[in-house]
Amino acid sequence: IVGSDGVSLEGGLTTHDDVEAGTNHTMIQRAQRVICVADGSKIGRVTLAKLADLSDIALLITDSTADPVELSKIKRSGVEVLVVRVDTHDQA
Repeated sequence: IVGSDGVSLEGGLTTHDDVEAGTNHTMIQRAQRVICVADGSKIGRVTLAKLADLSDIALLITDSTADPVELSKIKRSGVEVLVVRVDTHDQA
């Protein structure tokens, strides 16, 4: 399970930290199955350093604030997407 600062069709999984990107890239390459967890604000973003291509990801878990157009692009690339509903009325 990996987190990411950006998830997009164009950039794959990205982060702001080059060292973190290298470490996570190595773990992703050695994993049997990769799950990315990123809140909706990260979907469609591309940041500095690449962790992985979308083709390396089996499942993306995000929330219902994610851009549906970007999620559609990610799904069409072959990544399974699980969207968790966010109830903004319950947030403090």
